[in-house]
Amino acid sequence: MSITCSCVAALAALFAAGADVPGEPIAVAERIARARSALDSLEYEAAALDLSLAAADARATVQERLEANLWAGVAQRVLGHDTDARLHFLYVLRRMPDATLPDDVGPRVLSLFELVREEVRGEARAAPPPAAAEPARPPDAPPIAPMLLGGGALLAVVGGGLAVLGAQPWVAHATARDQLARAAATGAEAVEAADAQAAARADWQSWGAPLAAGGGAGAALGLVLAVVGGAWWAGEGG
Repeated sequence: MSITCSCVAALAALFAAGADVPGEPIAVAERIARARSALDSLEYEAAALDLSLAAADARATVQERLEANLWAGVAQRVLGHDTDARLHFLYVLRRMPDATLPDDVGPRVLSLFELVREEVRGEARAAPPPAAAEPARPPDAPPIAPMLLGGGALLAVVGGGLAVLGAQPWVAHATARDQLARAAATGAEAVEAADAQAAARADWQSWGAPLAAGGGAGAALGLVLAVVGGAWWAGEGG
């Protein structure tokens, strides 16, 4: 019977002190209001506990967390728990650098609060400025001048070679014509030279002339491109 009475008395004391009812969590705003009332009654231990619980409550809004941390810092400073008070003040001032305390707080609390404010300002001054995003650079254009010079030179060489190759039937035709003129007196040599001349004429007409014309045009175009590319490159400083 005495044990039962003791338990009842303990529960009654807890409820009288404002303890939470199991299964019925107290609202954050109500906890803060209760802690403010405890502060007014100089019950700093009870106030510090309630405010710490409110600040850590997952249901708390941003404003409720700020208010709970601010007053928790006040209570902890009065109790001499300077490390805890500093952490609560840091939470507030890092999010609200212009936050202030009521005029009726003691100078001991206010002095620590202002020291923490200077600490936060020092952190802001020491922090490097955010790096400006560099604008995206377009990909470098290919070097056109060297390409013109090299491509034009290659085209000129290849075109010249094709022109020389295409001119071979024409040279053979001219050689056969000269041989035919020299061999007019002898029938066998005249026949051989005439056949060579006819074959050379056929080659010239079928592929020699087109190849020589195309190769010559390519060589001329390549030469022009090489000259333009070289002049452009020289103008850009090489």
